[in-house]
Amino acid sequence: MSVRSDYGGKGLGKQLVERSLQVAKEMGFGVVKSDLGSTFSRKICEKCGFEPVFEIRYADEFPLYDKMDESAKQLHPTCTTMLKRI
Repeated sequence: MSVRSDYGGKGLGKQLVERSLQVAKEMGFGVVKSDLGSTFSRKICEKCGFEPVFEIRYADEFPLYDKMDESAKQLHPTCTTMLKRI
């Protein structure tokens, strides 16, 4: 999930997640999984009740991580798998 930066902070990401959860529930799913690569996405999912179940640090797994721009490293420190029962 991604929202253009000029639309950030308006709650659109949270609305997307909430609508996705609603559709999944209507379709009969009991659990929703999300793999997240940014701090923004993780915060949104946490606010929507997702819980982390697995995480890797990019710096530990990807040799090219050190060559990334510092601002990108701050936004993308980990890849996290989160679950929510619905």
